[in-house]
Amino acid sequence: MKSGRLSILKRSVPVWLLVLVVVFSTFATALTIMSLPTQRVGLWSGQVAGTDFTITDFHVKYKGPHKIVVIVTVKNTGSETHSAEVTVQLLDSQGNVILEETKATGDVAAGGTWTGEYVFVKTNLVSEYDRPFVVIEQLS
Repeated sequence: MKSGRLSILKRSVPVWLLVLVVVFSTFATALTIMSLPTQRVGLWSGQVAGTDFTITDFHVKYKGPHKIVVIVTVKNTGSETHSAEVTVQLLDSQGNVILEETKATGDVAAGGTWTGEYVFVKTNLVSEYDRPFVVIEQLS
């Protein structure tokens, strides 16, 4: 009687089918994990995640080998007055912060803009500098 039950079980669920189901479910789980949405925010997209501010203008000016001036304009896209701290970081080619400066916008009315000028000075800064990074922390 016992061997009859085992043979029925073997005929009803082949081992290769179980292995296939396990492999497929693992693969499907891996695909699900890999396909989670990733949001990357860069200067060129303009929108800064999690705030009511959008970067509307951005300029980097080289003032000799030791000085860089960055001008950032942000717009309050919210329906109320908001304030924020805008931090500009200068990064090297490995993504390390060379210098950074933070400025407060004060109260910016709905639809209004704020412009900040950031002056960075360091010996041979222009040769070390690779790219900027802007962080906006909304305060109100």
